[in-house]
Amino acid sequence: MIAFDELRKILVLEDVSDSMLGKMVPLLQMRVFGERDVIFQQGDDADLFYMLKEGKVLLEVDASESISISLGAMKTGFSFGWSSLFSGSNYTSTAVCVEPTEVIALPGKDLVRLMDENHDNGYGIMWKIAAILRRRLGRRTGQFLRAIEQHPDIQKIFQADFEGPPEFFANIFLNSPIGIFIIQDGKFVFANPEFCRISGFNETELLRMKPLDIVQRDDKAHVRESAIKMLKGEVKTPYEHRILTKQNDAKWIIETVIPINYEGRRAVLGYFMDNTNAVHTQEALSITEDKFQKAFRSSPDWFVISTLEGGFYIDVNEAFLWATGYTKEEILGKSAIDLGIWVHPEQRHEMLKTLKKEGVVRNLEVEFRMKSGEIRQMLWSAEAIDYGDEKCLIAATRDITDRVRAQKEQLGREKLEGVLEIAGATCHEINQPLQYMYLVLNEAMKENPDSKNLQEIKKQCDRIKEITQKMESITVCETTEYVGGKKMVDIYHSAKNGVCKIDEPEKKQDV
Repeated sequence: MIAFDELRKILVLEDVSDSMLGKMVPLLQMRVFGERDVIFQQGDDADLFYMLKEGKVLLEVDASESISISLGAMKTGFSFGWSSLFSGSNYTSTAVCVEPTEVIALPGKDLVRLMDENHDNGYGIMWKIAAILRRRLGRRTGQFLRAIEQHPDIQKIFQADFEGPPEFFANIFLNSPIGIFIIQDGKFVFANPEFCRISGFNETELLRMKPLDIVQRDDKAHVRESAIKMLKGEVKTPYEHRILTKQNDAKWIIETVIPINYEGRRAVLGYFMDNTNAVHTQEALSITEDKFQKAFRSSPDWFVISTLEGGFYIDVNEAFLWATGYTKEEILGKSAIDLGIWVHPEQRHEMLKTLKKEGVVRNLEVEFRMKSGEIRQMLWSAEAIDYGDEKCLIAATRDITDRVRAQKEQLGREKLEGVLEIAGATCHEINQPLQYMYLVLNEAMKENPDSKNLQEIKKQCDRIKEITQKMESITVCETTEYVGGKKMVDIYHSAKNGVCKIDEPEKKQDV
């Protein structure tokens, strides 16, 4: 079984919760490869998502039978085989081991399912995937163009005296997974099948068009300016813009151009990659983040973001400030411990242990101290997140003080009802024999009025009667310490009328 610590060395999994990793482990496959072994070939069915545990893997694209272009080297902790996340896809490159390599393989459909089942973890993974692919896309396409620009065999294609076989050109450009075009005299003179697929126009249609004809109106000036700067060598970073396809669909494109010599005259060679999915992913993430910010600000519950270590507040919402009595200036940059908000600081230490182990804490009952000194009962939930470049926690807190008080009052009422039931039954049982004792005692005292023993007996009977009257007058349940640390009902403090007047012995007692 693969340990969670090993899985968290993989960049896309470093913040995934233990619960999701637990579901993932049974699905993982460990695979070992030797130097120059091929993990998958370009064009193979994409079914497995790979995570590099040890070793080094090179991703290559075959431009022809004799030319392979390297798209990048995967190091420990990196992932590849992203096409497996899209049903029915094929691998767009070949993965070759540079050295003895150990990889962790996971069926792409299972990873997608796990992400769909747990949206919090799925959101985090997709955010990392989008960031990684964006970096790689710019880096790899730059590498591809440098290869085109510098490779001597490819450069011969654009020389008038090149006499190589005609299929060489087709292998490099016609079968490329990247859209490629050539512009000369302000018009397209070549567009490969991938370019045609992305734009929706066939090559015959494109050869009658100018490059800016397919660019969205608002982006034409940006494309012209960026292309000129790149052709002059002033910038090397690919630029983004939108096009309108033949079907009138808008697509986001990443594009790079370089000057070349084509058929003895100056021309422009460019690459053209569809980045629409990545942009939509980024937009979806931005919308999600905006919704989060609105929920964070407007929630009636407390929301705080603080550093995982130290508990320094980074952001708090209005509900927190209103309830605690603090201002933002008094809170931000300070820690909960410094402000004394946690009545029992050890609870925070225990909470952090749980959070680091499980990634989440749910419905922890705690006591918080307000700025005024008032202690309130709170229900605390928190989750570990990445906030900027720092490990933080986001916590939602609900005030349950009124609910706890109501529960205590209800418990007190239930106790009182129990005490009253017992007291009533006890008084009833005691009063019956007590009445008889008074009758017998009165007769005896008539015959012996000076008897001290009879007087003492009457005194004790009066005391019993006083106690039963106290019990019948109980309105609250007050307790007092008893032997052995136990507690018993204090009938003197629980009775509403204080010391009761003792009725005359000869009067009949109600029972």
